[in-house]
Amino acid sequence: HDLAAYARRSLLALGLCDRPPLVPDDPAWYGTMAHVPLPAGDSPALQKALWEGHGIEVPIVAWGGERWIRVSCHLYNHAKEVDSLVEAIAKLVGRDGM
Repeated sequence: HDLAAYARRSLLALGLCDRPPLVPDDPAWYGTMAHVPLPAGDSPALQKALWEGHGIEVPIVAWGGERWIRVSCHLYNHAKEVDSLVEAIAKLVGRDGM
């Protein structure tokens, strides 16, 4: 949970979207997966760009008329990988508006 919470905080700190997450930042609401809102855009294109350009596999989903990233953390994931994801999202969504 700590790594998922770190991913959530780090992605939200980018300030890319003014919508709040679906649930409070509380372990009672999420465990090892965190959903973070993203600005509107092409979900499949962003997911493909993350994989092809950065080797990052993470779902970018359209749900409820909005776009979300779902970060799933497991025992083999580390903060360095989360940092790489956050950096890639900042570049792709912030610069390219994907």
